[in-house]
Amino acid sequence: MKKGQLLISYILIVLLSGVGLSGCASLQDKAREMFVRKKPIVKSPTADLEKVINYNKTYRNSYILWRACQEEMIDKLGMNRKKDLRLRYIIIEYLKSMQSCLKQEKAQNIGVALQKFEDMTSELVRRRLTNPEVRQLKRFLSREGRVFQKEFSYQKMQEWIKPSIRRVSPDYLEDDKN
Repeated sequence: MKKGQLLISYILIVLLSGVGLSGCASLQDKAREMFVRKKPIVKSPTADLEKVINYNKTYRNSYILWRACQEEMIDKLGMNRKKDLRLRYIIIEYLKSMQSCLKQEKAQNIGVALQKFEDMTSELVRRRLTNPEVRQLKRFLSREGRVFQKEFSYQKMQEWIKPSIRRVSPDYLEDDKN
């Protein structure tokens, strides 16, 4: 062999061993797919038949997460517009989740608080707020947050939370008809 061929073969050996030793994930994955059997997915027959909706747990979790997001929004308002918008959206989702867990009478009260929050924070969506507007919105959020915590805390709402329900999957009901 000539020196040029020897050099090329040496470089190829070094590159191939480097790729093999470095653990090139794409090559290893392809090799693994060829030689390893895939486990069949076994679906339990009773897993999807019933679904229990626990409104107590859902309300409690939504309340805790709402409170955390509300506090974060008060602390960070005006610093990052994208984060402000995301927190606004998340807070609205938690309030709607809490509203869906309550009986009709109290759900309307949360609807009023939700509407107040949406109205007051709607300026966030349209434009950037000035410093005085940010301070005013922070005061509003902290004041309304305290009122909301007093009226809709988990301890006070336990009697107004819907009872847990058990739902049967529609697929299971169709199987019975056949």
